Amino acid sequence: MDLDKTDKKILKILQQNGRIRNLDLADTIGLSNTPCAKRVKRLEDTGVISGYQAIVNPDAAGKYVSAFVLMQIGSNTREAANRFAEEIKGILAVTECYMTTGSLDYIARIHANSLSDYEAVIKDELGKIKDIVKLETLIILNNIVSTRGISI
Repeated sequence: MDLDKTDKKILKILQQNGRIRNLDLADTIGLSNTPCAKRVKRLEDTGVISGYQAIVNPDAAGKYVSAFVLMQIGSNTREAANRFAEEIKGILAVTECYMTTGSLDYIARIHANSLSDYEAVIKDELGKIKDIVKLETLIILNNIVSTRGISI
């Protein structure tokens, strides 16, 4: 979908404040209420806007340990990839997981209450995924930039 200047303004504002009232959004971008609402609906219907959600501060929610886990699986067959995907989706501590290029196959983000809880996730949950042959942990010490938005 080609985004015009007005679509981009809408997306920029909604990424900053997904709860903005349509009337305020329309006023900010210089449209009347109905055309603005129609544009937002079109962006939603075409999948440009895929949803809205609250952004939860992990520390405030008691998730004091955040880590990236880099994983390699033993076989790069479609069956192994599908099996891995189904198993990783079942681990509640995993908040994101991506298939990647390079020497490792997947990167996942895990949030845990403590280091011992994180260790339990690694041993008791990821350890049960037989396809994983290599695992590397990167503990996040400080969050420098964190946004779900993209540059528009």
